[in-house]
Amino acid sequence: MTLANPLGAYPELFGPFYVAALLGAYLTAAVMGYRRGWPPASWLLVLAAAGLGGIVGTRVLPIALDAVRALIDGGIAPEASVKRIPGAIAGALLGAEVARRALGIRQSVLEPLAYSGLVALVLVRVGCLLAGCCFGTPTDGVLGATYASGSFVHGFHVAEGVVGAGAAGPHAVHPVPLYDIVFALGLLALLPAVSRRLRIAGNLCWATVGAYAVHRFAQDFVRAREVEAIAGLTSIQVAMAITAVLALGWVLLSERRARQRPALASSPLAEAPVARLVGLLVALLAARVALDGWLTAPESVSLFVRLLPAAGAVAVVLWRHAAAPHLRWTATALAAGLPLVMGFQILTPEADSTGADGGTERFTMFAVEAHGGTGVYQEQEVCDSNLNQYRTAGVGIAHVTVDIDRAFTRELGLGLSGGTQENADPGSTREGEPGVNTYDAHAYVRLEGKNFGGHFGARVGEITYLGADENDVANIAQTFGFRAGPRRFHLQGGFFDGSLMGSPAPAVHFGLGTGGLTAAGQEVRFQGGLSGSGVYASGTFVLDQFLIEPIVAFAGTVSDQPYHVGARVRYSIPID
Repeated sequence: MTLANPLGAYPELFGPFYVAALLGAYLTAAVMGYRRGWPPASWLLVLAAAGLGGIVGTRVLPIALDAVRALIDGGIAPEASVKRIPGAIAGALLGAEVARRALGIRQSVLEPLAYSGLVALVLVRVGCLLAGCCFGTPTDGVLGATYASGSFVHGFHVAEGVVGAGAAGPHAVHPVPLYDIVFALGLLALLPAVSRRLRIAGNLCWATVGAYAVHRFAQDFVRAREVEAIAGLTSIQVAMAITAVLALGWVLLSERRARQRPALASSPLAEAPVARLVGLLVALLAARVALDGWLTAPESVSLFVRLLPAAGAVAVVLWRHAAAPHLRWTATALAAGLPLVMGFQILTPEADSTGADGGTERFTMFAVEAHGGTGVYQEQEVCDSNLNQYRTAGVGIAHVTVDIDRAFTRELGLGLSGGTQENADPGSTREGEPGVNTYDAHAYVRLEGKNFGGHFGARVGEITYLGADENDVANIAQTFGFRAGPRRFHLQGGFFDGSLMGSPAPAVHFGLGTGGLTAAGQEVRFQGGLSGSGVYASGTFVLDQFLIEPIVAFAGTVSDQPYHVGARVRYSIPID
């Protein structure tokens, strides 16, 4: 029985191994930080920043290097679509350092990244071997490896004239990914011994970076598809030479100075202040949203896996520091819920999809809206009950991104609303007595995919929980909504979610719905179910760029009066 040659025969396996490399690096670093007793929220945020930086760096470095070469050759700076491991290393270290400083951490946190980076290198290079995307120059030496017939290497050798068009397979080449695997495994075995000899925190990481730079500099002499840039060296070799000198020079110099001074005891890593944790989490979430459409599906999965535990850890810190119960629940839901809602994106096909005509079916628009409502509710108290009537109105604006091919929409919005209340008990001496006015600002993000959707946000102001006195007022409240199932038929529900179900309208609702996504990117829905009022129904009607959405809710406890009647009018403005 003859086994098929696996080298370059499975290009579809690069994606899974790329994901495994990203997740393997994350888990390695997370476990090492946990075993060192580092505070979870701070450390997981640093790892999320490192992951984001690595993904950006692997794209940006090729653009920068190709731009330098193109400027030297012809005065132009084209984009580059390839990915580079040195760029991932630089981006990850930069992201980790920026996060460390943003959190006010003085100690270096880079040492676990030395181990995690080598783990990622091993896994991703296994994928490269099987996919055949990275390979070396032809060789007849003992180290030569022959890739499979029909692989990318085979096609490249035929195109370059290395082998004839009728050749059964490519010429033997230097197995560059295998060199990386051997290097990474060998260095992983040496790191514990090297760590014991170093006195400066973080130098293990810089020593690893320097060693990789030397390895990559030498490797490029036998790496295929590399173009000379300066003095017979490739652009990567120039960058690696500079990196090796700086990294190894810093390690040698700092260690020499450290040995001339008495050793200082390192203080334990403390949890960062709450404000810094929340600020960094918000910045990372904003960066993730801004990169939507640029990330591949594996990269989106990796960032989601990093952001969700980090947000959960921040939620735990907020829970411990918040005094009032409603602030605890709000802080926890805001910190942990938003990345979960963002996770709906990874359940749809990856970004950058194109239509049947080859054009990208992706566009953006602004949406402005106005809404109003009125209703009567019954406030149950210890000794009696009161009827209260309210009137609300508000305006809002949103930025909407639509991908028709993926049936995906993303909406970032801000709304302002206010309302009045008064006693409505007929014949009562309190009839007409004013209650607490309500006003709030509402910021939210809404994500809708093929089979799942939802939104998350927060209301800040004077928010009434269907009450007419000061005891029923909150200053901050989370808003949440979900859709489970395809638009055509789904379960739906929410809490304080949007202009129609917001304060002081029926706060909680759950039911069924149907609808669809129009070619103009408008979400059309007809829904009904149970709410705080009893039962409710809502619908959506589209008139060109206008969307009109009425809602009505009934409560049998109020003499079958309409509990809530309201409407929203939205106008969409396409962005060229």
